[in-house]
Amino acid sequence: MKIQIRQGVFETNSSSEHSLSIVKKSNFLDWKAGKLYAKRSPNSSEFMETWGNFWSRQYYWDFALLDHDEVKKKNKEIFEENVKYNKEMIKSYSETNKLPEHDAWIEYRKEIIADMERKGFEDIRPIDKLYDGYWMTYEEYQEALRKDDCYSPFEHINETEDVAVFGKYFHS
Repeated sequence: MKIQIRQGVFETNSSSEHSLSIVKKSNFLDWKAGKLYAKRSPNSSEFMETWGNFWSRQYYWDFALLDHDEVKKKNKEIFEENVKYNKEMIKSYSETNKLPEHDAWIEYRKEIIADMERKGFEDIRPIDKLYDGYWMTYEEYQEALRKDDCYSPFEHINETEDVAVFGKYFHS
């Protein structure tokens, strides 16, 4: 298994079934206390290893001491990047994929863009903040997990080391 260490934060997502994040306990506790904002990378790095029908992805968490105005500005930039990315995907897909089933994908992306532009960046749902890489509070993270009702969240704070483990596991 390929392991990559980046600023003390690692998350593995095995076949989208369960997710485990290991972070500095001090960052996690400050996030939980409302002192820090956090964001998960919206895209995973390359696949790590294949195990039969399962594959793993890596995501990374950033923690930052930001005030509300900074978060609003950063999330607006992320929102604009996401709209631009979706538009570029539609253009690229339209030019390279000519099968009828691709039309449904293109229409779906167009609906996403229309919804984003109609609502604006201030009405981003917590579940979208989590999966699209926006800065969020611990409460927004918990709300996102509650909306993702196939998953049960967990967290463990190590008493002797500066480590916290959190994530979710899939249940059907």
